[in-house]
Amino acid sequence: ETLTMLLQGLDIYFLNRSPLLHVKHLSELIPAFAQPHNSLTSITHVLRQILQAKQNEIQERKLLIIIATDGQPTDDYGKTDTGSLERVLKHERKSADKILITFCACTDDDQAVGYLSR
Repeated sequence: ETLTMLLQGLDIYFLNRSPLLHVKHLSELIPAFAQPHNSLTSITHVLRQILQAKQNEIQERKLLIIIATDGQPTDDYGKTDTGSLERVLKHERKSADKILITFCACTDDDQAVGYLSR
């Protein structure tokens, strides 16, 4: 499976811009990181998007989702919304045994990512 992932590339989904699909080299990410981002942390929205897009692939093999974040999830209006993320993780993830999700806190601000410990 690792070889398949390397040959096909990685799909990178951003919270505030379009995804980059089949990325095989770090240089492909440079333009995405050069763009300014907004302050919303729409983790739940993007996680739902990924689960929908990868629906067929999940039938064939396991899916690893790594969520790198520096803040609490927000709704479309910027209001903190950890409840919706929790619902997606617990109830909307079909075949949870085949969808592995891990979080990577990209800040030392414990208050911003403290929800990950709950």
